[in-house]
Amino acid sequence: MLRFGAERRDWLDSSSWQRVTTRDFTIQPKNSSVHYRYIVNDQEYEGDRIYFFVLAPFQDDRVLGWINTNRNATELIVHYDPDAPERSVLVRSGLEDPWFLQFPIICGFAGLVILLPLLFFGSLWRWLRRQFPN
Repeated sequence: MLRFGAERRDWLDSSSWQRVTTRDFTIQPKNSSVHYRYIVNDQEYEGDRIYFFVLAPFQDDRVLGWINTNRNATELIVHYDPDAPERSVLVRSGLEDPWFLQFPIICGFAGLVILLPLLFFGSLWRWLRRQFPN
């Protein structure tokens, strides 16, 4: 839960983040990971986040697609927080529609699909029991 809070904070703040390019990185397709180093104000930082809200990089299509596209890249653009440069991400796109915003819609729809039949058949059962006792 704590990690989700930090991801959300970074995601919300990322519209004001700065950009820097780096040539010091490794892309590891076998374990779906990226490690990069970047310099801000003569200070070196390290990062490994490609996208926000990635729970399992080896199963996330966004991560796998990014790795396949950038496998032979010679430099990367790193987005970093100017107030805390150790906070960084490679890709900020897709910020408009993260999965957790879709969660309430999915739950609401599932609730309707489950609750409406239960209410209908429950009311029907109750009415039938009143009409035909034993």
